[in-house]
Amino acid sequence: MFSSDEMKKITRDLFDVMHVGWTDEDLLLRPQELRHFVDVVNAKVGRNWNSNAIAGFLMSARKDGEKPFGKKRVNYTPILELELKASGVQLNIDEFGEMVAKVFLRDNPPSEAEGLQRHWDRAMEFCNSVRQEMGLVGNIQITDTMILRTLTRLRKAGRFR
Repeated sequence: MFSSDEMKKITRDLFDVMHVGWTDEDLLLRPQELRHFVDVVNAKVGRNWNSNAIAGFLMSARKDGEKPFGKKRVNYTPILELELKASGVQLNIDEFGEMVAKVFLRDNPPSEAEGLQRHWDRAMEFCNSVRQEMGLVGNIQITDTMILRTLTRLRKAGRFR
């Protein structure tokens, strides 16, 4: 059995090796990567922690002031605008944000915006719901990262308080 401090260290050490240059938020934007990371941590500790707990250990390591992540946090708005354009979506970033917020609030209380991303399975289900709501057809690609980055952007702007 590992203490909370030991789990934070194990989680952070594995994260540093596996995701060089990423922040904890970068991992939360990629539910499939989060799932894999959780599996690796569990293999290391011989226990079955869920993604919420593992993400919590990782986030608390940062918030406790332990060594900084490999890059500074950035404003992703310009990237989202480019991604929407490249994917063929006929919505601007604000309209896309409204769609993401609508689907999120339909299925979740506002206080769950960060919590949803800490559960890889819920995050993937949410992303699929957004794509379904948009009625995507053909070659239009909306990635999980685009959707979750938008959710994070809305959460940080105070949209879900």
